[in-house]
Amino acid sequence: MASSTSPLLFLFFSLLFTSTSCFNITKLLGTFPDYSNFNDYLTQTQLFAEINSRQTITVLAVPNSAMSPVSGKPSEYIKKVLSLHVILDYYDVPKLQKLSNKTAILTTLFQASGMANGQQGFLNVTDMTNGNIMFGSAEKGSSLTSQVVKLVAAQPYNISVLQVTALVIPPGIDNSNSSGHGNATAPPPHPSSPPSPTPKIAPSPKNAPSPKNSPPPKRRLRLHPMRMHHRQMHLRKARLQLLLHLSLRPMHLLQMVLQRRMGLPISLNRLGNERRLLVREVESTAADAWRLEDES
Repeated sequence: MASSTSPLLFLFFSLLFTSTSCFNITKLLGTFPDYSNFNDYLTQTQLFAEINSRQTITVLAVPNSAMSPVSGKPSEYIKKVLSLHVILDYYDVPKLQKLSNKTAILTTLFQASGMANGQQGFLNVTDMTNGNIMFGSAEKGSSLTSQVVKLVAAQPYNISVLQVTALVIPPGIDNSNSSGHGNATAPPPHPSSPPSPTPKIAPSPKNAPSPKNSPPPKRRLRLHPMRMHHRQMHLRKARLQLLLHLSLRPMHLLQMVLQRRMGLPISLNRLGNERRLLVREVESTAADAWRLEDES
């Protein structure tokens, strides 16, 4: 890294920035003859107006000795390349040296213009192990080709001007959009999908193959009403026989059976009441059984 600008120059530019409501990039670079070509191209392409309208910006200024890649090129091409050197955030050398993971992808004015394709509008900045800070295109397969030399001027946290060794030119930038309606406004439309094929008619159930190893569906058996009637009659008669058997047993035997089943002592008075209930149940069940038998 080269030595930074003297404290007197920093004081001068700080007074220049604070005395006006907004910075003027052409006036700022006009005090440095080494960046005269870069400054002239900013004026010719009208990029200076877009830079001055921003509140927070970082300009990667390229010296005259490294401007030959855009010499003689169309104005539109030069505007794309130079707008890639305008980062839409504030970065000075200390901030670049404190990047998380030692690298970052930065958004530029080229991306905001809508003329960039893919990752052309982004810069890859990396703090190398040898202490150099390198810039390169974020396009896949691109190399880090431009090294930070020094901080030219700064007004934290509005504008920073960094000198770099070379222009960063992403591959295919001369074929990027020129209408200004690229990635910045909307993502590229998805390719239209081919028409869906005509749906096939499903085979009829008669011709459809039967599933293998599948169990046959269970059928619910439904009794004929007459059979249901006879079943109810037999259930009633069976219940009648049981009740008769219990009601006709001697009191002491019935008491012993119930005590064993329930595990509780039962008095004869209570047993008498239970027997009367049994007799009523026998009479009711017998009446139902006789009615069912008459109906059959």
